[in-house]
Amino acid sequence: MSTTAQFPNGVAVYWDASAKIHSLGTLPGGTQSYAGGVNDLGQIVGESIVPGGILHACIWQKGGLQDLNNLIPPNSGWVLNHASAINQAGQISGFGTINGATHGFLLTP
Repeated sequence: MSTTAQFPNGVAVYWDASAKIHSLGTLPGGTQSYAGGVNDLGQIVGESIVPGGILHACIWQKGGLQDLNNLIPPNSGWVLNHASAINQAGQISGFGTINGATHGFLLTP
């Protein structure tokens, strides 16, 4: 199982089973990232600050970083800000805003 943390420069990292540290980076143009949850499949969820200082929920998997907002319909009204947990089935929970109000979400692949 992996462990996550955040370096002082504000970029999320994880330690693999051999205690090697890996930077998770940020979304394009991003300045910081935070890892919120990890599952046994090595999928890690969290958030990245994108241009304009807005938080976007994201997932790190198979060596890549993806904005979860790109996985929902663009006209949904949602902005997914933080992903806090991911289970073995890949379901992701977190919070975001819709019509200016903060709500929880559950994404199911």
